[in-house]
Amino acid sequence: MPEIKVSYTSPCRLGCDDAEQFSPLARPQVLPFHLEYFMASMTADLQLQSLSQHLCSPEGEEGARSRLFAGCGRVVSFSCLGVIRKSSYPFASPVVVVKKKDSANRVCIDYRRLNKLTIFDPQRGTPPADIFQGMEKDQYFSKIDLSKGYWQIPVRKEDIPKKAFMPMDCLYEFLRMPFGMMNSGATLTRAVKKLLCEMHNVIDYIDDLLIHTETWEPHVKTLSELFKRLQEANFTVRPVKCLLGSRTVDFLGHSLGRGAIGLLDENLEKVRNAPRSKTKREVRAVLILVCY
Repeated sequence: MPEIKVSYTSPCRLGCDDAEQFSPLARPQVLPFHLEYFMASMTADLQLQSLSQHLCSPEGEEGARSRLFAGCGRVVSFSCLGVIRKSSYPFASPVVVVKKKDSANRVCIDYRRLNKLTIFDPQRGTPPADIFQGMEKDQYFSKIDLSKGYWQIPVRKEDIPKKAFMPMDCLYEFLRMPFGMMNSGATLTRAVKKLLCEMHNVIDYIDDLLIHTETWEPHVKTLSELFKRLQEANFTVRPVKCLLGSRTVDFLGHSLGRGAIGLLDENLEKVRNAPRSKTKREVRAVLILVCY
């Protein structure tokens, strides 16, 4: 594949805080690998990755029957994306509509009844406290965001009916792994760890990937291998939320780069401005905030 030069107007963000880092000689090295995959992610439909599938193994085969709630028309877009389809299953989980910060509606499925019947998956992700160990000397960082990571995981065929829900007057079921299932996070974590097997200088946290190296040449090689694996596994990334070849990066509420690891100022302000706790519940909330 011929090398393709990438300008700073590319859909991904290129870290260019140091002029020597992206000199005319270094610039073509930023994405000389599988660029058509990265660019295609801008308009590509959600793909089904090939590393894992979501299993729902209730102790009984019936599933969960719950009272149904009215939802909103956003399920139409889910159907167009191939995330859901119409269902005739005799059981369903309720729908709840949650307001987002921008006042938009988020459609959520209440799978608590089904989760109680599901066998727990013990797959463990990397604890945030362990992620940043050993990065003090790293000078180059790239951040990759998987596009709607949960929806890139197919649901096992025999488990699809168990994901049924009824937002309006029609019953639907998920073809892709939904949010709210007890083992959804474990399934995605297992798929990503399989993707990164035996790769060095790459860490994962749910659907976010961070590449970190001390020098530039290993950074380019690691990115090349990572994008090759993403393409082979049929994973899709979100270019507008990716950052490539930067000296500094914000990741999981921390600022990394230039030999330092620190908290973001906005998170420090939240701790400084936290009100005095008066109840046990408020104390727990402050402890969670400080630990994060």
